[in-house]
This record gives sequence, C-alpha cells and structure tokens, in this order.
Amino acid sequence: MPVTIRQAETSEDRERVFRFRYEIYVKEMGKPMPGADHCRRLLQDESDERATHLMALDNDEVVGSLRTIWGSVEIPSHYREWYGLADFAEYPVERMSFSGRFMVAQGQRRGLTTALLLREAYGLGCERQVGLDFIHTTPPLTRLFEQVGHRCYKADFIDPHLGPRTPMVLFVEDHEHLIKCRSPFLRHASRTLSKSRAASGLPSGTRSIP
Repeated sequence: MPVTIRQAETSEDRERVFRFRYEIYVKEMGKPMPGADHCRRLLQDESDERATHLMALDNDEVVGSLRTIWGSVEIPSHYREWYGLADFAEYPVERMSFSGRFMVAQGQRRGLTTALLLREAYGLGCERQVGLDFIHTTPPLTRLFEQVGHRCYKADFIDPHLGPRTPMVLFVEDHEHLIKCRSPFLRHASRTLSKSRAASGLPSGTRSIP
C-alpha cells in the first residue's frame, strides 16, 4: 500500500508520533533531548498540545511526522531570536507558522514520504491563510528545503540539543519563486494563491528577504 498522510487527531495517534520521535531523535541520533520519557519511550514538549501533527503511515506503521506551530496560537519565546522575527514585523503573527520535529524513518528517506509530508503541511498552511512558514534544519539539508521553496536568510544558530541549525523561511504566496525552484507546492499554490492573497492581509507580489 502507498504511504498515507493524515493528522494525528487522537491521544493515541499523538502518542504514536511521540514514540516515533523518540526512536529517531534519542535512539537513532543519540540526541540528549529534554522531555524524553525513557520509560515510556516518548518525546514531547510544551508546544505539542497546541500544535498540529502530521503522521505518515505505511501499512499502519508510523514512518514520518511533522509538527506545525501556528503563530495565531502561540510563538515560543526562543523562536523570536532564532528566526529573527523582528525583521518580519510588517507581517501579522497570525499569518506565520513554524514547521519542525520533521523526521522520516531511515528506510523511507529516499522515497516520497518526505515530499508528501511537506506538501500536506503546505496545504494546511494555505487553508489557514499562512503567509510565512519558518523552519530550521541541519546545514547539510538546506538544499532539500530550497528545492521546495524555503530560503536561507540569516546566520546559523546553535540549538543546545540539536547543534548547528540553519533558519529558513517560505513565502507561501511567492508564486514566482515557487516556479523558479520548481517546487512540488506549485500545483497547490496555483489553486489557492488568489484566495489566500485576498484574505491574508499580506502585501501581494514577490517577497524579499529582510
């Protein structure tokens, strides 16, 4: 069966996501993650309760996950420094989202699972009229996110638990840039662009990095 993507809506679903997260971060990568429950083999933090979680399933086995924190709900205080949000003061925080806790099982990393998760997250952002999506990644993976439309815009920072991280931003409505990088988001963007521009309250047209 093909990999399917859906939201983790029940407590059981979320526990499966947190267990998968533990397997990747703690067992595979050996990261000293705060909040890790080594008895139950779960990894979660204070933002999880209010975030949206996507899960990728292969024959009902979790093989990928991605978390989105919506600016309309909360912005963790350390994100303001990590992402340099003062430079984006013209954009309402309600039109921001923050993608993270993005991981795919080792055997799935060369397949479609990565693209499917990112595309589903992009669609959810369009539905919520998000204008900017932020993510941080390990420097060797910046090319992956550049291929879907994210852009580097400031110096790397050090996450005390994950090490060097590169902050990146996606201007959701920058159709021209999505075309330029041949983003897999382009088909979805073409259907939603005019509607989201009209409702978002963001300036239209190509965006520039502060």
